Amino acid sequence: METFLQEAKASSRVLSTLSGTEKNTILKAMAQGLRDNQAEILNANALDMQAAEENNLTAALKDRLLLDEGRVEGMAVAIEEIAALKEPVGRVLDGWYADAGFKIEKVSVPIGVIGVIYESRPNVTADVGALCFKSGNVAILKGGKEAEHSNGAIASVLQGVLEAHDLPKGAIALLPDSSREGVAKLIKQDDYVDLIVPRGGEALIKYVSSNATVPVVKHDKGLCHTYVDEDADFEKALNIIINAKCRRTGICGALETLLIDEVIAAEMLPQIKEAYDVQGTEIRGCERTRDIIKVNEATMEDYATEYLDNIL
Repeated sequence: METFLQEAKASSRVLSTLSGTEKNTILKAMAQGLRDNQAEILNANALDMQAAEENNLTAALKDRLLLDEGRVEGMAVAIEEIAALKEPVGRVLDGWYADAGFKIEKVSVPIGVIGVIYESRPNVTADVGALCFKSGNVAILKGGKEAEHSNGAIASVLQGVLEAHDLPKGAIALLPDSSREGVAKLIKQDDYVDLIVPRGGEALIKYVSSNATVPVVKHDKGLCHTYVDEDADFEKALNIIINAKCRRTGICGALETLLIDEVIAAEMLPQIKEAYDVQGTEIRGCERTRDIIKVNEATMEDYATEYLDNIL
């Protein structure tokens, strides 16, 4: 692994010399590369989906894992959107003159080498690789073993584009040792890795934050909440909360708890229930909610549960 990490560190020095225009050109080529290699990516994903069936993964996990033509196109579009973002490197964030007359500026620079540990969604390989590249950082990617073939195919496309532009493929690379022991080593490589970002379930976040010696940027549980205020645009709010829950119920960004201002609850809840009934969503409500609409009872445990399912 040390040779791999040395190459990653060397790649970070190369990336720091690229202009915003150069990076955007390469990002657009990456997006097109995903489109051009769609068949290879879907074939690799089919192998992962077959293994998922054999290993009896849950419906939510299989939905996270699945790629189709629309999702590959979504990855390509996402990279193009990243290319369109303002250049993050070299921005003057603050500045002042010292008493001696020196001008001091706070300027944004790349972090260096970022290790990202994530679970079953293969689109994260493209998203994170592109985001790190845009910001001038090397991405070391450790995806879930259930997406091994998909991640490999996507990373191969991105690396091919890098090499076509005379850049080291180590700038976006999969961790060669994908075992738990490999992760344990990665998060302690202070000499080569500048930041670790774990993205996934509570157990993963806890393990990384408890054992890493490299600095960690982490999130907590999913448990996404939406609050509808009494002054909210009702039609817009309804569209948002249906989309937030039902677009993909198995992802960590899906809505899990909905809070309604008591002033509008009597008017809004029946329409919300009607809309969720169409989607087959099971609603669990507090006592005041159940006074207005007929739904299952919500327990205290429900409010602390990330369902990753069609339950609200």
